[in-house]
Amino acid sequence: MAPVDLGTVAERLFVDFMAPLVLGGDVRPGRPIGGRAALALGQDRTVADADRHAHVQLARIRVARRLVPVDRLPDATVEEWALAACLHDLVQSTHPGLEGLFSGGAAEKLTAIALETIRRIAKPRTVGEALSRHTWFARMFEIVRRDTTVSWWIGSRTFLGTPPAPHLMTWPDLRRVRIKKMESALADLPARGEQDNGIDKLAFSRSLAVFLHQTPLTDLCTVHRAAPLFAWSPAALELVATRAGRTLVARALRAMPEPLVSAALGRATRPLVAAEAWRELLTAMMLLGHLTLTSAQRAVLHGESPPPASHEDIDASFARTAGALAAREQMALEGHTMPSAERAALEAYLRPLCEGPLGRDLSGALSPYRHFFPSFFANAAFSGASSKTSILE
Repeated sequence: MAPVDLGTVAERLFVDFMAPLVLGGDVRPGRPIGGRAALALGQDRTVADADRHAHVQLARIRVARRLVPVDRLPDATVEEWALAACLHDLVQSTHPGLEGLFSGGAAEKLTAIALETIRRIAKPRTVGEALSRHTWFARMFEIVRRDTTVSWWIGSRTFLGTPPAPHLMTWPDLRRVRIKKMESALADLPARGEQDNGIDKLAFSRSLAVFLHQTPLTDLCTVHRAAPLFAWSPAALELVATRAGRTLVARALRAMPEPLVSAALGRATRPLVAAEAWRELLTAMMLLGHLTLTSAQRAVLHGESPPPASHEDIDASFARTAGALAAREQMALEGHTMPSAERAALEAYLRPLCEGPLGRDLSGALSPYRHFFPSFFANAAFSGASSKTSILE
C-alpha cells in the first residue's frame, strides 16, 4: 500500500472542508482520513493557498471579536487539524454511498475510529485555546445536506446530498414528476429510507457530543441546540471555572434567548445535584450566578420582577434559582463595592427565587458543602467586573 501523502490530504481537507466551514459555502467531504493521519496532519503544516488562508483567518477573527477584542489568531494547531479531520470523517460516515466504496460496516468502523481519535486529542489548556478552537467550529451546526425526493406515477426515489438522476426528470408532465427538496441538519445526517447506511441517529448524536467536549466554547455557545443535548463536560466546567472563561461564555449566552439558555443549563445542571457532584455543581452555579446577576441588574433597571417558578418549566426555573443563590453568595463576598441602593434592589429581586420552595430545597441539598462556598465564589465575577482580565490567559 502506497504511503499517505499528508500534504495532499491536508490541502484537500482545508480547501473542501475547513475553509467553507468558517467562510460559508459548500462543504465537500472526501475520502475518509482516518485516525493516524488526522493526528499527524497539523505537524509543521503550512496551507499552500495563501489567499484563502488569509480570508479564513479574517473570518475567524470576526467570530472571536463577537466575544473579545482580538486582532490576531494563531494558525490551526495540531489539535485543530485533528479535530477538523475527525468532524470530516463523522460527516462522511453518514454518506449513503460509503458502503459501496468500502467493505461492510464501513460507517460504523469510521465512526469508531473518529471517536477514538477525538479522545486522544488534548483538551484546550487555556481560554485562548478554547477560543481558537471555537473560531474553527462555531458554524458546525450550520452544516446541512440537501436532499431531493423525485416521485412519478409508478414510484419515487430519494437522493441524499446528491443531485437527482437526469433520466428521472424527463417527460415531467406525462410521468407526473414531482420534486420535493429538504435540508437535513447535522444531527439528522444519518441516512434514511432506501439508502439507509445503517448509522444509528442516537449513536451519531453521541459522537457529536464527544466532539463538542473537545471544543467547550462551541459546546456552550450552542447550548440551546436540539441535538445533541448539552451536558456538562470536564472541559466545559474547566472553562467556566476561570474568570476569563466565564466572562467569555456569559457574553455569548447573553445574546441568546434567556428561556432557552436557562432551560438548557438547568437540564444539564440538575443531574449534578442528584449525583452529589458538589464541586461540578458549584462551578456550574458560578456561571448561572453571573447570568442571573446580569439579568437582575437589567430587570431592576426596568422595574421588572423575577419570573415565577413553574412546574412546566422546571429546568429553566432550576437554572434561575441556582443562579440566584450563586448571585447572593457573590454579593455577600463583593457586594460592598456596590452602591447600597443598587444592592438592596438586587437583593429584593433575588429574594423570591432564593426563598421559594425550589430555592429552599436546593439550599438544603447544598448545606453540607457550605464551608466550600467562600473559596468557590470568591473567584466569581459580577457582570462586567472581569472585563480587565485577559481572555487569552
